[in-house]
Amino acid sequence: MLIKKENEWYLAGVASGVRWDGVDISAFRYGVCGQEFYNSRISYYVEWIYTVMEEKG
Repeated sequence: MLIKKENEWYLAGVASGVRWDGVDISAFRYGVCGQEFYNSRISYYVEWIYTVMEEKG
């Protein structure tokens, strides 16, 4: 997740995949109780994050 402050982009967090067993994706609501979340360390992806943010600059 990115936030823009004073015309600069900052990394605010990394959203991970969530398991969705529903049929209708329009009914999906991120962060609702009962969902299974998967976490990962940002340090694992840091080089990729810098590369992507630099390209999007």
